[in-house]
Amino acid sequence: MMKFLFAALLMNLSECSDFFMETFDQKLFLYGEDVDMAWKIIMLGYKIGYADSAISYHDEGHSSSAMTPFKFYYITRNRLFFGLQYVPFRAKLALVKESIVLLIKGRSWQKRGILDFYLGKLGRGSFII
Repeated sequence: MMKFLFAALLMNLSECSDFFMETFDQKLFLYGEDVDMAWKIIMLGYKIGYADSAISYHDEGHSSSAMTPFKFYYITRNRLFFGLQYVPFRAKLALVKESIVLLIKGRSWQKRGILDFYLGKLGRGSFII
């Protein structure tokens, strides 16, 4: 059962700006920051609602498009960041195992993302645009 779907966020920043700034983790930079924030909101005891009549428009590909090296890098790195914080122990072991396999067999930017994660190079990391 899905606990939440975090596709769009509406909040009054004049009332929530401190909360937003405290929960938004800039180490993620791109990809996964929304899921990380959702977990933090839930762990703080808040509820996340769903408005089935709401419509949200997302200009696909503004930050990236398709599976580019840019996207591979951040998704791979941030998946480790997110997973090693929130998933059960067995899943953490699987993530570490997968990261070792990707260091050997992965694409170059997946390898760079994994190395940057383990070296603590978060935020923008070492991806050069």
